[in-house]
Amino acid sequence: MNLKHQKEITARKLKVGINRVHIDPDNADDIKEAITGDDIRSFVSQGLITIKKIRGQSHAKARDRESQKKKGRQKGHGNRQGTANARLSDKDKWIKKIRALRKELREMRDKESITIKEYRQLYIYARSGMFRSKKHMKLHLSKTRESGEKK
Repeated sequence: MNLKHQKEITARKLKVGINRVHIDPDNADDIKEAITGDDIRSFVSQGLITIKKIRGQSHAKARDRESQKKKGRQKGHGNRQGTANARLSDKDKWIKKIRALRKELREMRDKESITIKEYRQLYIYARSGMFRSKKHMKLHLSKTRESGEKK
């Protein structure tokens, strides 16, 4: 049964898209007889012709991606936009590194694994940008201690 004309009239009268018009299949014979806007309006008021809700976009995938990003995933080359400097500026990198080094130095000093003199020397080296990381600083410390013991 072809109800295309009735759907078009309904869509025009109710100002919606033709795909949102739903005609009750049980009463399709009665609706097929409708040829005027008034006929259609009466069927709409009876509830034989209804309008489907707009479906909209689901936000589920976005939520999943967000939770993955919180875990540190989704950071590969394909997901990056902008230069490395745009993602994290040189200053921010320096702040992150120097804070980590200074925290490590304080902990080593408080545990007395280094002397105050070594602490002061390493602090100055860190400030000058000598160390790439905490690991590099510890490696330097162990090498200087080895060379000091040999003498």
